[in-house]
Amino acid sequence: MLKKMIVTVFISCLVVSGCATVPKHSNSHVEKQMSLEEWVDYVAVPYLIKELGDNPLFKGEPFLLVAMDRDNVEAQIDALTSQLREEMIDGLLTKPGIGLVWRPSTKPWEHHTSLKEVACNESMKEKYYVGIDTSISSVNGKLNVKIRALDIVEKRWVTGFGISWQGKPSAMHKKALEERRPDEYLLGLRPLPFNERQADLLAAYLSRNLSCLFNTMERDEAIVYVKKENPGNIRYFENAFGLVANYLARYREVMVTDDPAKANITILAKVHPVHSQLFQVWVSAKYKKDGKYVPGRETEAYVSLPANAMGVTAPKTPQPVMDASKKQLNPIKTSAQATPQSISAKLPEKKFKKKVETDRVIEVPVPVSYPGNFDICFYDYVKNFENKIFPMLKQYPGVTGIQQLYDRCGSTAPCVCYDLSVDSKRYGHMEELIQWLDGRLGASGVYHYKLKPLSGESLRIVFNRGFE
Repeated sequence: MLKKMIVTVFISCLVVSGCATVPKHSNSHVEKQMSLEEWVDYVAVPYLIKELGDNPLFKGEPFLLVAMDRDNVEAQIDALTSQLREEMIDGLLTKPGIGLVWRPSTKPWEHHTSLKEVACNESMKEKYYVGIDTSISSVNGKLNVKIRALDIVEKRWVTGFGISWQGKPSAMHKKALEERRPDEYLLGLRPLPFNERQADLLAAYLSRNLSCLFNTMERDEAIVYVKKENPGNIRYFENAFGLVANYLARYREVMVTDDPAKANITILAKVHPVHSQLFQVWVSAKYKKDGKYVPGRETEAYVSLPANAMGVTAPKTPQPVMDASKKQLNPIKTSAQATPQSISAKLPEKKFKKKVETDRVIEVPVPVSYPGNFDICFYDYVKNFENKIFPMLKQYPGVTGIQQLYDRCGSTAPCVCYDLSVDSKRYGHMEELIQWLDGRLGASGVYHYKLKPLSGESLRIVFNRGFE
């Protein structure tokens, strides 16, 4: 309290006594009089509340707070920028009418029973990125924090908006900048798509956005039919779209039907392949009476699925045909095969594909894929250990992806869970994972824990609280 009073008096001195230059909010302004923490509390948050809440350019417009590196939105975020963003979000939420966009990682799905309970300005598609750019200068070693706004549609910086701070970084600042992780705040956007274990989060995200659509419709009763367009009939999307219908049916103002003839609104849920493992899900709505799209409430999300999670039947290879009269196997020949080829002995680690040339067939070894997934949950650890978990899991041999699972912990605290994707014949087994984790955690001798495998894919690590 005393510290805040001193800072308040200091700011009053700037304004009343003229003992220092009054800060001017501009892209070129650098605030030097305060520590970073004080600057966030007394300069950055009030500035953002005023500009994003009262400025006609931003008032009511949806925006997203993101980590940026110069002109690029970062899929990875450091611990310092993450903390600054959380403090800014807390401050912005005190101002009614601010268009801060809801993200799946920041607010769990709530099963509302009335459309009146949903704050729709939180789920609209973002129009602006408010970027936080945090870095240490390679020239003078100073820590720089810049806040700017990017118009997503026009792809340009908003002039006249922005503030910055520069100062000497503390040891804690430097350490926090080095701790990087995927920015779960971007979940569902292209930098961080939903994964194969998040069909429920995808459905919740789409349903929340769609719920605002019905809030703006001038109809006494909404009878909804969810029409699915799912090329390849991928089971993941069938399950997600089914959950969308279930979530919407919870609203007492909305009736969901399986009969399109009874509906007055058609929800169109389409899957668009972007490349081999990346998909865009696009959801919109049409009035049945005139076939017109409901304006302004379309929503989309990105999904990344490995081949083994798509639920698509693999093409079968030709099988030998039994000649009943000769009682022996005759291989099926293609036009490119001159004579039947002998079967080569195959090592477990390799496959062979046939490369056909004009007069011979060459067998070329190709790598074998061993995809696997684990879900790992850590319980009852001390707070300073949580930031060590993600960097540790990244070092597991054969790891190809790590995704935090927000629906596993419930009310348990402290708790954090991750989905670990591994492509390794040896390390894709639970026994190897347990042995590796036991070696890493036990090496220091300071962690007291129990490793509890629940299945071949699920592991719990429970710590004895009180250790340091």
